[in-house]
Amino acid sequence: MSDAGDQNRTRLETEAIVVGYGMSRLDSEYLGRLGFGSWTVAFENAAASLQEPASSFRNLRDEFDPIHPNLRQGRHKRPLRQSRQRVIDELADVSDDALIELIRRILARDESRQPPRRSICLLWSPSAPTMSRNGCSPGG
Repeated sequence: MSDAGDQNRTRLETEAIVVGYGMSRLDSEYLGRLGFGSWTVAFENAAASLQEPASSFRNLRDEFDPIHPNLRQGRHKRPLRQSRQRVIDELADVSDDALIELIRRILARDESRQPPRRSICLLWSPSAPTMSRNGCSPGG
């Protein structure tokens, strides 16, 4: 796969992780604010938007459950992967409203979306990115 293909795949994977993080952190608020009647519908919507299996979003949500105050235990016996910890670190201080907006844009496949703050660019690329006028771009 080309470097551009690798970057696109990393971005897609990171977007899926962000959605899973939001599902766990926001819990029932995620369903209500995004207009989903059930987790099944929410997982299917995310799957259709990001072309990943619906079960991936359930699993991603469950990975973050041990760190959030919800009733699910999640995957409490498994240590967090580095990519999940990076999302936690980057989004911990983002407001719920900003997180919802970011997720809406991800699910809408809004390519013009701007990260809510500069450091979120670290999510889009494994290399050290810089901010461009139009969002994140690989650093040099």
